[in-house]
Amino acid sequence: MSLKGKTVAVTGAASGIALAVTKLLAERGARLALADLQEDALKKVVSELQSQGVEVVGTKVDVSSSDAVDNWIASTVKQFGGLDAAANIAGIELGFTNIADLKNETWDKMIAINLTGLMYCEVGAKGIRVNAIAPGPIETPMLDSLLAGAPSSTSSQTTNTYSSLPLQRKGQAQEVANLIVFLLSDEASFITGAIVPVDGGAAA
Repeated sequence: MSLKGKTVAVTGAASGIALAVTKLLAERGARLALADLQEDALKKVVSELQSQGVEVVGTKVDVSSSDAVDNWIASTVKQFGGLDAAANIAGIELGFTNIADLKNETWDKMIAINLTGLMYCEVGAKGIRVNAIAPGPIETPMLDSLLAGAPSSTSSQTTNTYSSLPLQRKGQAQEVANLIVFLLSDEASFITGAIVPVDGGAAA
């Protein structure tokens, strides 16, 4: 499955699932426009890929800002001559808490990045198919951070949840990346409007 000559934009590219997607896209020959708020981590990823001969540019982008996303997409199109696909994976976690206990600004930030930011990016990459991934517990820095701040009882309960899944384990970022890269490829040309679970059977 080659993506040679395709330009793909990836948000959240410095870590987790998005980093796995980025590396797999690079292996398949894609040109990459990467975005993340973690500027130092993003620079490290870009440097590593460039040393491998990958055509890649990294930009610090706050996906909750429509202007920032519009500028990033415009810059990507100008540099590469177009945009073929986008993997919108940037997200944040706010720990274990009741929605009623969240401050308004915290709720707004979560929605702006996890939901609104996704929509901004999809509008920017016009003309592409749109599919969504519904991951279950995936071993990433975000999950580690979430569990590190959880009460011991919640953390223990979450660990027990893994064994109750049909596949009885956490997923790996690479397993999600494999699906995302397939959906970005021409092999998935007749797939759109789908929500695909990658959750070890949790939704079964």
